[in-house]
Amino acid sequence: MVFRNQPSVKFRFHFASDASGRLEGIGIDDIRIYEVPRDVGVLSIESPINGCVQEIGDHVSVTIMNYGIDTLMVGDTLIAGYQIESEPVVIDTFVLESNLLSGSSAPFVFSKPLEVLTVGWLDIEAYTLLVDDIDFYNTKTANDTASKSFEVAQTPIVLLPTHIYSVRPDTIVLDANTGYAGDTYLWQDGSTDPLYQVTAMADGIYHVTASNTYCSFSDTAYVYRLIADVGVTDILEPVTGCELGATVMPRIELKNFGTDTLQIGDEIPVRYQIDADAVIEETAVVTVEVLPDSVFEYLFSTASDMSEIKTYSISSFTDLDFDDARTNDTTNVSIEVYGYTPIYLGSDTVVRAFEYTIDAGVGYDTYQWQDGSNQQTLVIDTTGLYRVMVQTGSMCANSDSVLVTMLIPDIGVTSLSNPTDGCSFSDSEHVEFYILNSGTDTLQSNDTLFITYQFDGGSLVYDSLIVDKQVVPGDSILFSSSGTVDVESTTSYQFSVDVAYSKDLIPGNNLFDQTIEVFIPPTVSLGDDLVVNTARYTLDAGVGFIYYLWQDGSSGQQFVAEHANQTTDSIYMVVVTDEHGCEASDDIKIGFDLWDVGVSSIQSPVSGCILTDQEELSLHVKNFGMHAIDNEPISVTVSVDHKTPVTVLRTLTQVLNPGDSVQFIVGFTFDLSAKGDHSVTAYSIYGQDADPYTDTLDVIITHLGLPAPELGGVNDTLGTQLPYTLDAGAGFAAYLWNGDAGEQTYDAARFGWYNLEVIDPDGCFGKDSIYLTSMTAIEDLLLPGDLKVYPVPASRYLHVEYSYAKTENLILDLFDSNGRIVFNRQFTNVKEFTETIDVGDIARGMYYLRLRSDEQELTKLITLF
Repeated sequence: MVFRNQPSVKFRFHFASDASGRLEGIGIDDIRIYEVPRDVGVLSIESPINGCVQEIGDHVSVTIMNYGIDTLMVGDTLIAGYQIESEPVVIDTFVLESNLLSGSSAPFVFSKPLEVLTVGWLDIEAYTLLVDDIDFYNTKTANDTASKSFEVAQTPIVLLPTHIYSVRPDTIVLDANTGYAGDTYLWQDGSTDPLYQVTAMADGIYHVTASNTYCSFSDTAYVYRLIADVGVTDILEPVTGCELGATVMPRIELKNFGTDTLQIGDEIPVRYQIDADAVIEETAVVTVEVLPDSVFEYLFSTASDMSEIKTYSISSFTDLDFDDARTNDTTNVSIEVYGYTPIYLGSDTVVRAFEYTIDAGVGYDTYQWQDGSNQQTLVIDTTGLYRVMVQTGSMCANSDSVLVTMLIPDIGVTSLSNPTDGCSFSDSEHVEFYILNSGTDTLQSNDTLFITYQFDGGSLVYDSLIVDKQVVPGDSILFSSSGTVDVESTTSYQFSVDVAYSKDLIPGNNLFDQTIEVFIPPTVSLGDDLVVNTARYTLDAGVGFIYYLWQDGSSGQQFVAEHANQTTDSIYMVVVTDEHGCEASDDIKIGFDLWDVGVSSIQSPVSGCILTDQEELSLHVKNFGMHAIDNEPISVTVSVDHKTPVTVLRTLTQVLNPGDSVQFIVGFTFDLSAKGDHSVTAYSIYGQDADPYTDTLDVIITHLGLPAPELGGVNDTLGTQLPYTLDAGAGFAAYLWNGDAGEQTYDAARFGWYNLEVIDPDGCFGKDSIYLTSMTAIEDLLLPGDLKVYPVPASRYLHVEYSYAKTENLILDLFDSNGRIVFNRQFTNVKEFTETIDVGDIARGMYYLRLRSDEQELTKLITLF
């Protein structure tokens, strides 16, 4: 029964007695509903059939039968295949265009063309290929496959080219030979030879029939004549211009006028001729495929001389064999060379004048100077490069330039450099002043300058200066008179000066008048040398001066000489300047005779990577005074971080000579464990001390701290995949990975321990380690619970705390990097514990603290210092 598309099928039981029996009871059997499988097979093979090759059929065709009990629906896909003899199997599919009822059949034609080249009897087998076509009904009959034998008679097969394209079809020979003696041939013109010579220079259709005793076979070839026609359509270069030169290589454009495609490597004979010169012959090799009606360019490699100013006639053409049309081969052009208008402004020149005229010459149609003017001449007054563009007739415009250097010889004087306003001069001073080259010309060696000067209305004095070197513009030369003048008295003096130079174009700045004033010099006194008994002594240079300059560069009226900051030779000096700029100086030697003691330095502790809360302080007390100290008490008071000061008293048991120091060890400890700066103030108390300024010393001691690189993980363990990149962090001066120098990062290629040491810019060492394990194994390796270890780093005691919700047997180890155990403790059946380890006697360095059970563990890196 078939129940397709009947979802409401019901099964009913009907109970009834018959006329012969009234037995009681009921029996029920199992009822199962299956999806009906498809059963499709090849009923018969319709093609190929017996015959010649061309008669057996173009495709294999079969009849498909629906052997199943259900209908194959429209759109279902069927798969079938066939095999001829031992050839490869051909498989194809087709889609039902209509329902195929049970017991019905349908034709099926394979899409692949049938090609049989073997003659004689051949076997073919065709079958369906459906995965759900199964032996559902327990029938043993195979209905998928059909087979047959068919005979292919000997056929004289001819294989002519279907299409032949040629510029010369009259050179084509068609070959219809089948290779079998006794076969006959018949061409379209009645000829019977297996070879056929095409003679027409035109398109044509040629067919032949080959026959033997049983079969005939025909084939056709289509011959197309291609037109070969290439010509020059344009001469791209040279073009009309001002000049072309002696090595001109023409560039042409060629066009494929024919119907044949020019292939890469084809050769086209090309030519060009200038005027009546010899024809230049070259071969253009096609570098890209050129389709019909397409163009390409060619650059001749043979150059010609076109430097003459004239009109040239240029022709270019092709010389292709079998060219169909010679009328389009050639292109002619006329090229004119105009030439440039001749112009010459002359050589670069130097002019010593206020202005200069540049003349471009007569006879030009146009003039164009760089400033826009259009006259024959240009008047200039400054140095520069000047250019003119000129043009005449049909010639091209041309330009020239000239560099004109304008030099203005000029010297000048302004004032005396000796004598000038001052405090003391002699009765034989030379008159001196600087002569400035204020022009743009250079004074040359041996140029002579003539000087005339008058002193205090006296007679004129004539002198000269012969230049002994080149004096460039802006530079000066010093004149010093051969005679002298008397300016010793404190009064005013009048000078008049005039300088003459033969090339000078601006004489107005060659003279000056000047009055100088000679003043009474100032005086200053610091007193006689002395010895003082105080720590400081004030020197006073006196009032009335406008500038003061002491030996240390200070500029006050007074200077304080200090015992603690004496000069190396004990001499103090001052230079004073009055309102006229006149100077005076004096010095004094001061000796200090006094008692003076002070804290000079702190020996320990000093700034470092690790400082503790039990630091002892050691300092030096120095005798800054002039007297030895013996058997006298000195006390020192120290305060750290502004906390309560402590005082130490000591009586000297040895003589403390001037300049010597004695060590004080403060009998207290100070807490410098906090990282950062700690201020320390220390001062001395001595009964005869005369200088309190040297008593006190303030210093800063910095607890730098150890760097703390962090490699991550939980309890120094990290589950990951390999390779894994460890990162120590930036900012360190050096990195050591497992003892070897490296960089910030390290590529780990295996599981296990990795130790890191870093050095920061202050030279402090820091460490960390990590155990890399498989990501899948880390859960099983790590001991659960909370493990606390402090302080880290440790110096005396190490405190360990652990707690967990579950009771276990635990072992606590402390071991070094070589695996040597320096501490071991066992804990039986505990959930938590607290342990203090005395590490004071253990060597300083890096250790591993490990807490483990039978199967799991936690490990931490510990540093002892």
